[in-house]
Amino acid sequence: MGRPVFVSQIGRPKAGIGCGIAATMMLLNHHVQRGARPKYIELAKCLWTDVDPRVKGYTLATGYGAYLDDIVSFLKRQGIAHWFTCPRTSATPKTLQRMLTTLAVAPCILGMYRKGDGRWGPYGHWIVAYRYEGRREVIRYLDPQYRGSDTRHDSTLAVDDLRQCWDGSAVGIYKKYRRLPVSNLCSAA
Repeated sequence: MGRPVFVSQIGRPKAGIGCGIAATMMLLNHHVQRGARPKYIELAKCLWTDVDPRVKGYTLATGYGAYLDDIVSFLKRQGIAHWFTCPRTSATPKTLQRMLTTLAVAPCILGMYRKGDGRWGPYGHWIVAYRYEGRREVIRYLDPQYRGSDTRHDSTLAVDDLRQCWDGSAVGIYKKYRRLPVSNLCSAA
């Protein structure tokens, strides 16, 4: 399975809260044929990144941006066959192993967070994992908080570190699409 086309949140609208937009865009780039995918700013609107977190059922302290619910709702509205795991309840060894196994077939978005660790931001961060290297016990991932010209955008993370930083959120798409099954992009947003 190849590496997805990288999308950075830097230099784009909503850059400070754009990791979920960029990560979802990378997943769509991998699974949906060019010309059928939404533009970045359209996707930002569909993922409700400007909506107050309290309206979504969270506290203001959790920050603005795309939440797991927003990404999953978007995929569902578009008729895209997908899978997901929920934060904190799913970060079990069994779920981790299942997620690592899926990387042999397709990339997935992972929610990253560690309290007090600035690496993943104050509210968490979305990355796109695309390969598990079992021999080395690392995953390869794309990090939208960097520009494509910065070598840190394509990195590795030891599985032991992943266990510490993964919040249990993951989203993947099951198959390739020539066009989106639902043509009205943000119909229910």
